[in-house]
This record gives sequence, structure tokens and C-alpha cells, in this order.
Amino acid sequence: MHLFFYCGLSLSLFVVVYCIVDRQITKRQLVAELQQVKEQLQQERLERERVEQALQQGASQFCKNSKEWEHLAPSGERSGLFGRTTNLQKRDAPLQQSEERCQLATLCSEVYEELCLRKQAEEALQQSQSTLRSFFDSASMMMGIVELVDDDILHISDNATTAKLFGLTPEAMQNRLASEMGVPPKYLRKWIAHYRKAERTRSPVKFEYFHDTAQGQRCLSATVCPIALSPSNRSRFAYVVEDISDRKLAEKVLQENQAQFQGILDNSPASIYLTDSQNRYLLINRRYENLFNVTKEEILGKNIYEIWPDEIAEKFATNNQKVLESGTSIEVEEVAPLEDGLHTYITVKFPLYDANGVPYAVCGISTDITERKQAEQRWRSLLENVHLAVVGLDQNGKLNYVNPYFLELVGYTKAEVIGQDWFETFFPLHQRKRLQNSYLELLEKDFYTHNQNVILTKSSEERVMAWNNTLLKDLQGNAIGTLSIGEDITERQVIERMKDEFISIVSHEIRTPLASIHGALNLLSSGLVDTHSEKGRRVMDIAAESAERLVRLVNDILELERLESGKISLSKQICNAADLMLKASEKVQIMANRAEITLSVSPQTIQLEADGDRIIQVLTNLLDNAIKFSSKGSTIWFTVEPQLGENNKKVEDLEDCSPSSVHPISPTIVFKVKDEGRGISDDQIDSIFDRFHQVDASDSRKKGGTGLGLAICRTIVQQHGGQIWVESTLGEGSTFYFMLPMLTVEEYDYDN
Repeated sequence: MHLFFYCGLSLSLFVVVYCIVDRQITKRQLVAELQQVKEQLQQERLERERVEQALQQGASQFCKNSKEWEHLAPSGERSGLFGRTTNLQKRDAPLQQSEERCQLATLCSEVYEELCLRKQAEEALQQSQSTLRSFFDSASMMMGIVELVDDDILHISDNATTAKLFGLTPEAMQNRLASEMGVPPKYLRKWIAHYRKAERTRSPVKFEYFHDTAQGQRCLSATVCPIALSPSNRSRFAYVVEDISDRKLAEKVLQENQAQFQGILDNSPASIYLTDSQNRYLLINRRYENLFNVTKEEILGKNIYEIWPDEIAEKFATNNQKVLESGTSIEVEEVAPLEDGLHTYITVKFPLYDANGVPYAVCGISTDITERKQAEQRWRSLLENVHLAVVGLDQNGKLNYVNPYFLELVGYTKAEVIGQDWFETFFPLHQRKRLQNSYLELLEKDFYTHNQNVILTKSSEERVMAWNNTLLKDLQGNAIGTLSIGEDITERQVIERMKDEFISIVSHEIRTPLASIHGALNLLSSGLVDTHSEKGRRVMDIAAESAERLVRLVNDILELERLESGKISLSKQICNAADLMLKASEKVQIMANRAEITLSVSPQTIQLEADGDRIIQVLTNLLDNAIKFSSKGSTIWFTVEPQLGENNKKVEDLEDCSPSSVHPISPTIVFKVKDEGRGISDDQIDSIFDRFHQVDASDSRKKGGTGLGLAICRTIVQQHGGQIWVESTLGEGSTFYFMLPMLTVEEYDYDN
């Protein structure tokens, strides 16, 4: 006998054949693969028996020896080998021996291959069975194989997890009926129904159910599937059961939380939404749907540019990007269109983070503040345009709001006062401490809601203000500052002083003539004075003068009231300025002669349309005042001259000149009364034409008059479309002007 590898020699042949099979069985194919492997081994066994039988019949005389051994490959891998050594008997014919050897080698090769496959399959099966058994025994899920026996379930093999549920061991459960182990009939019927369904459909059936245990009710998820017929020809099934109680509980809690969260979202008065980093909508609440008339199906997954106009979408996107880049929340005002126009929203936007801490979405909570904004605009418009000073202070007394009227009053700009200390900036030093204490009491006790004080303007001018203070509080009721509305009562106080002086004047002016009249009448009526005597005539003259003075005072008061109320209408006619001047000068000539004052009149023939009697009244009043306040021996110049509108620069500069009464290109006529009296101080110039005004309260007693003459003059001139003003130098005299529109040649010809 010779052992050798086949290499073309013709004396003997040794053939070695081997095959390695490597198969891996997955969990899902657990039961089915096991059955397939068994069926394959059965087929291999039958095939092997057929091959071995043919081998024995066709080549028994050549087979003398066989052996199994392991082959160690260069890689270190071990393989099971089966081999036979055969001595080939020599025949006479070399050709016949060669053919027989080839046939035998081929046949042996096929036999060896089949045997090697069997060997590898058996090893793979053993390995798979070991793996599956390990998985089966240690699995946290309940697993097993059962058969259906009438209306019961026979347990063939169960793992430890299943046995634990029954309070048994796997060995104790083997080949026992479910009913014997205490399974209630309702569970048996349910399981059998699912097994039958799996048998009919030849596919796995999955279902969930609740199982009562000693530890309480558990929720189980089961899957059953048919695998094969048992040796007793009964249907056999595999089952896998997972305890999903914890998962179900978590799902229930999650569902409840989601329901609560959705309830909060849907009942929120604010619009709430989520957008991802690509500005696609991920979530909207019911308020959002109702407000913008969209549904979740219409908007989710769409980009904001698909929903909103580009300009609005661009602002949304910019704000979203700020949140994602900064990783912080922001509060912004945004606008969005509704059916009734653009609405304003105050929106809080904040980022949402993924598990890695990276912002992946932006949540927006928007509240419609359109009505509030409109109300704010109305209030702001009111505060900005009201002719009252409005000042806002914080709790430290710093200015945080001032309206334009206040700035105009004090002469500062907004930038100069915002943030400044109210008391140090606008109050005299001697008042600051008292006013600061009052402010603290206002914050703490809500005292001093009304007060009156003096403030300083930028030019250090004092203005008297009457304040109405409102305490501002936050949502918690804490004082955060004040809002004060003030009225400049400086002029009112001046007027009130003037009225007081006027009342004193009028009372004196009335009492004095009345006393004179009363005394004179008593003297005459008692017979103490003869009415025909010189003394009697003098008493009667005093009474007459006093009565005339009293009538003049009453007439002045009544006339000014009628003029200002519009109850007196002007009767305009074409007049000659010269005639008006002569008539006025004639009325005061006697008075000038008595005062030893020279009256220089320079009339000119200038046509104008006016109420002649009223213009004479103005001229007479101006001349009367000039005579009263001029010293003996002085001169009063009374002139008139025409002027073109472009030369009336002085008129246009007047504070009380209005655009409606000044026509730069229209010709005018200007009357002028100049005296050499005591003059008027600068601080009196602006108020000289006011009602009840007296340069000196004693003037009424010394000079006579009521302080209404110049107010009457101003009213008459203004009703003629003219203006009146004065220039004066203290100690040197005054010049009163008044301007009226002059009648042009065309107008004069037309009127004629």
C-alpha cells in the first residue's frame, strides 16, 4: 500500500476531498431555520445512504481502508476530513486500468464531498443550537414552543422568563397543559384564537393583552407563528411575549403630558409656533390657525416664504436667525397682515436644543398688541400735541419722558434732558431739598398729587407751573415713577395780578366819582350850598365830571367785551387819513392845551377802507395816553405815511403778526404817535396791549383811566386786518404804530 498526493503518477492514487460550511442563524429566523436545517440533514442523510450504497455496489473491491482526521491549515484553521486509501489492482491492459482509476477517483470525490458537507452541517447545527439555546434561556422576553390540543395549549419548551411568570421552572412546564398550570379560560380562548389565525394565514400574528399576576396587572405584547407539525401530527407554534407595561405606562404618561401640553397650546390666547433651522413650520396652535385662517395640514412643513409676503417673511427669518446664532431668547415687535390690515405683535422667540446641545428650532409666542399700540399712539399723539407740559420721572427722579411742549417751554432739546436729574436741572437751589422730599412722599404715600412750583428754563427764566402728578406702578404694585402734567400759569398769575390791580383801580375809579357825586348831591340837596352861587356851580361841575368819568369806565368795559365777542360789527367806508387825523387831534387839543403840550400833526391824503369812527377812537386813545404821560412843555408828533409791504419788515417781526394779516406785496398805511414821556421798560413792552394792564397801578389814580384803552385799540386794529405795536426807550419816550391796509388806485376807482 502506498500513500501519496495525486500528481500524474500511474501506480496508485490517494484522493483527499474536504469542504467547509459556515452558516449564521439570525434571531428572527430562529424557529424556521432550525426546521430547515433538520430537513436538510434528513435529505443529506438519504442522499449519503444512496451514494454509499452505490459506492459499495460499484467499487467495494477497491476500497480497503478509510479514516477520519482533522486538517490544520497554514492559517491555523482546523477542518474535519474524511479520507480513504485504496490500492488499485493491476490489470493486464494499462488503458483499462487508467479508465477505471479515473472513474473510481470521480466517484470517491463525490462521496467525500457529501460526507464533508454533512460534517460541516452537523457542526453548524450544533453551534446554532448552542447559540439559540443560550439566547432562548437568557432572553428577557418570554419564548417557547407549544402545540394545540383540542381546546388547550400543550407547552413543549419554555424559557426561564416564561416559567417565572407562571411561578415554575422550564422543566416543570415541559409537556404540561396551560389549563393545568392555572391559565384562566379567557386567556386560553384568546391565545388559541390567535394560534388558529396564524395557522390559517401561515404568517406571524401580533397582539397585546393584559395579564393578571400576583404583582398586579401587566400589559403584554405577544407574537405567535406556526413552525411545523409535531411527531403526533399536531400543529406546533412558537411564541414570543414581551412585557410592555413600563413602556405602556410611559406612553400613557407621555400621552397625558402631550394632551396637557396641547391643551395649553390650544387654549393659549397667544399664537404659538415652531420653525426649524430652515424656517419650516413644525408646530402651530389653534390660536394661530384661527387668527391667520390656516390649518396645520396647510402650513406644517412649509417655509415661511411660502406663507408670508417676502418683506414680512424676511423680518421673521432675520429674527429667527438671531435666536439660533445667539442661543438666547429675544423679544421683538413683528407685524403680520390680517383681513382688516396689518397687526402688530409682541413676540418672544427662544431656541430649542437637541441632545447634543445644538439649537435646532425656534419657538415663537406672539401676542396681538395692535389695539394697545393704537391706544399708545393716540395717547402719545395727545401727549406730543397737547399744550401742556408732560414730564415722566423714574423712581430716582431721573427724566425718562418729556413732550415737545415742555421742551419748547424750557428751551432744551430732548437729548439734553433725558436721563438728567429733574430737581437739579429745573429748580432753584433753595427749592430742591423740599421738592425732593415731596417727591419721595409721593412715591411712598401717594401724597402731593397736586402742587405748584417755579421751574428754571435754559435761559434761567422762571416759569410758574401747576402740576397734576400720577404715580406709576408695576404689575406687583410697586412704584416705578411718576407722570406729571403741568400748566404754565405764569401769564395767568400776571393776569390775576392785573385783575386784582384792575379791581382795585375800578373800585377806586367807581368809588371816587360816586363819592364826589354823592357828596355834591348831599350839599345841594341839604341847602348848605346855594346852587346859583359860584361854589354851587363848582360842586355841580365836580359831580358832572365824576359822572362822566364813571360812565367812561363802564363804557370802556362794555365796549371791549362787545368788540372781543364780535357783537360790534365794523361799518367800513372809504376814508381819508388826513380827515381822520384832524378829527382825532381836535378832540384832544383842549386836553393838550391844559397840559401845556404841543401837538404836531402832519396829515396826508391817503385813501383807506375802514370804520372811520373806530379809527378815530384808536387815534384819540393813543393821543390821550401820550398827553397823560408827557411832561409839561413837551411835544407829541402825530404822523401818517404809506409804505410798501416789502418795506414792512418791522411789522413782520412782531410776535402777534399773523400770516393772514400781513401781505408783503400789499401797500399799507402806518399811523404814528410819538411822545417824549417817561417811556416803557422792556419787560412791559410785550404786555402793554393786554387787558387791565397798567405800567404802574398808581397811574390810574394819578392819570385816570382803566387800563383798557390799549386793549380796545388792539382789538379794533386787528379787526381791520392791521397790526399795532410800540417802540420805547425808558426815560426818553415812546412811539406807537398801527398799520392798516391802504386802498389801491384800482380799488378806489372801483369803489367810486
